[in-house]
Amino acid sequence: MNQKFLSPSPALALAAHGQIQAETKFYNEQVAGGKWRHMMSANPRNQPVFQKPPARPPTTAAPAAGALSMEAEQPTRRTPQTGADWHVIAGLGGSGNSVALLPTSATVTGQAALEYDFALPKTGEVTVMVRCIPTHALYPGLKLRYAVSLDGHPPQSVDLESMEGSPQWRTNVLSAAAKGITHQALTAGSHTLQLRPLDPGLVFDKIVIAPDGLTLPK
Repeated sequence: MNQKFLSPSPALALAAHGQIQAETKFYNEQVAGGKWRHMMSANPRNQPVFQKPPARPPTTAAPAAGALSMEAEQPTRRTPQTGADWHVIAGLGGSGNSVALLPTSATVTGQAALEYDFALPKTGEVTVMVRCIPTHALYPGLKLRYAVSLDGHPPQSVDLESMEGSPQWRTNVLSAAAKGITHQALTAGSHTLQLRPLDPGLVFDKIVIAPDGLTLPK
């Protein structure tokens, strides 16, 4: 399914859809002589996500020209908290790695932080997109929040929790990312972005900072 929706060309997306149909037919008609016929469906519950992909132009996950892209697991500075520290998770993420505050059994105190230094060529409003691995709140009564602040300004809180099976959750899973968006006006020059988890279970993948007017990657 990921190949079907994240392939860079319509031809590859259609090929992935065709492979799903072929493998389903093989399971139902050939495995064990068709013993489990009708047990496997390529279109369960008749959901739109399982249908043949429409024709579309090529897409890319790369940031638009002029946008800054920073790998979450490569902060300029990292601050642990009592009972938990930052750990790089190899092989998990759009670019290969991600980072999380572990263990998730530790109470998040708000002390742990990741900081990223960057520079802007001109003054203006910027859009900050934080890409995380799609997850759910780990414990009853908790959410999936993080706080992002720029240059020590009041932090903006973002909650990435989405209901299992909801349109937002399906979008997150198919794009392999839960995305939080914030905005702020900044002057040209050097700046620092700070991320603080407010709940356990967040896995940070990438930060993209785009000047006003640029389209963020999907």
